[in-house]
Amino acid sequence: SYCQDPKLAEPDPHWYSGDQFNVNLLNNSPVRDKGIILTGVSNLDYNGFNRGSVWDFGALEFGSVPTSGVLQVCGNGTVEGAELCDDGNLVNGDGCSSICLTELGVVNGVCGSSNNSCSAGTLNDTVDTTTNYLWNCVGSNGGVTDSCSLAKPVVVDGVCGTTNNSCPAGTLSDTADTSADYLWSCVGSNGGVTASCSLAKSVPVDGACGTTNNSCTAGTLSDTADTRTNYLWNCAGLSGGATAFCSLPLSICGNGVKEGTEICDDGNLINNDGCNSLCKKEYCGNGVVEGPEQCDDGNWINGDGCSALCKLEGFICGNGIKEGAEICDDGNLINNDGCNSLCKKEYCGNGVVEGPEQCDDGNWINGDGCSALCKSEGFVCGNGIKEGAEICDDGNLINNDGCNSLCKKEYCGNGIVEGKEQCDDGNWLNRDGCSALCKLEGPGCGNGVLEGTEQCDDGNLLSGDGCSSFCVKEAPVCGNGKLEGAEQCDDGNLLSGDGCSSACTPELVQVCGNGIKEGFEICDDGNLINNDGCNSLCKKEYCGNGIVEGKEQCDDGNWKNRDGCSAVCKKERGK
Repeated sequence: SYCQDPKLAEPDPHWYSGDQFNVNLLNNSPVRDKGIILTGVSNLDYNGFNRGSVWDFGALEFGSVPTSGVLQVCGNGTVEGAELCDDGNLVNGDGCSSICLTELGVVNGVCGSSNNSCSAGTLNDTVDTTTNYLWNCVGSNGGVTDSCSLAKPVVVDGVCGTTNNSCPAGTLSDTADTSADYLWSCVGSNGGVTASCSLAKSVPVDGACGTTNNSCTAGTLSDTADTRTNYLWNCAGLSGGATAFCSLPLSICGNGVKEGTEICDDGNLINNDGCNSLCKKEYCGNGVVEGPEQCDDGNWINGDGCSALCKLEGFICGNGIKEGAEICDDGNLINNDGCNSLCKKEYCGNGVVEGPEQCDDGNWINGDGCSALCKSEGFVCGNGIKEGAEICDDGNLINNDGCNSLCKKEYCGNGIVEGKEQCDDGNWLNRDGCSALCKLEGPGCGNGVLEGTEQCDDGNLLSGDGCSSFCVKEAPVCGNGKLEGAEQCDDGNLLSGDGCSSACTPELVQVCGNGIKEGFEICDDGNLINNDGCNSLCKKEYCGNGIVEGKEQCDDGNWKNRDGCSAVCKKERGK
């Protein structure tokens, strides 16, 4: 204690001398040099004597005692005299020291969870980086300092998606749509901008059937299984639009009936008779050399080498005079006679199979499949010799002559439609859709087989073609394409003005496209070009004639609105 009397610590008087105010411990005292040196207390005692580097137990007598002489005892639990505290003990580190002085607690710095915050300690802000906030929380009374860091938030701009109410970046905020547009926002975060989004609402489109098989003028094609009589397909609408269900009659070129997309059908598959094997009209200007034409360049323009009458202009191959770029001219346009129809020499090695050549590969090398004499090496279909796996070899590669270009026999029942066959289902059974004569059949009358009381059976159920739909022979019918009875002509139609009248009598010859209005021509503008006001048949072109021409979208043969095709030949929506 500050002022504990040595006499109380050493009651035996032989260990000390003096009175109560001036005590000297003897050298043999057991408490000599056993005192505790207290920090902050003077090393001089009350009488001004230095206590030395080692104090005696109880040697603080009068050391800091006020002159009043008030007695105070540190550790007795009572704050007395100069004591700042007294917690009833002399233990350090519990807030009140062993000399009754107040002790300050150790505080460690602790970082907070937000920028520039400290859960403990004193804030010391520092310079931030581009990505982080930085600061310190400084400890006190010897406590440690905590270095703090917090990542700065990333700025995100809102971005509109490509579909309704979609945001690749930012937060969706839907807004009221308009009648024409979807509207929404993509809200940015951490200071990012907000994107205002808009998307046009799709307009329903109804499917619309085209005029040819599997064609759609609007919508998406969806093919379906055809029947024996019709092509079938759908044109699916878009964006909720209606689906159009499409049908087109199957056409059989060569059966004498104009069907489907056929332009003509003269009852055969022979070219150069006005209606070719594809049931397309043959005429000068269609780009195909047909019949007596010397050329056909697809137009009716003179002076371009092929005249408007499809005659060669300038030097002419086949006139017997070698002219211009001709290599030869033997006075005809016949091939395989040494000089071909192009007035080019025919010889082995020119790359064109001509005359008796079995092959021509453009060289005179043996061992490459075609010899230097243009003879096939190995067995070759078309050389007139039945070899290897050939069933036949008639010396040519022409189909429909009994032995086809693959050297296979052509006959009804081989599963291949050839020659005049309307069908070939690989057997000779009747009443299965294709008769034993390879004619299309239905049940009973119309199957192509004369049965029961039938007077005739021409393989169809059409009247007006010589055999009625009841298989009874008919009187001659003008317009069926067959010359019958007193008919002088029959061109397969009942149109006048085409050389054979509607009464099947010859008409005054007229030439459409010569610039002269003749016979039954309605107009003649000097060409055979369509969509110029006067068509290739010398008929007026106009909306309402039932033919789609020029810029017309449709033509239903009238000038009525609300029937699918308007009075100005425009398609009407929903029809």
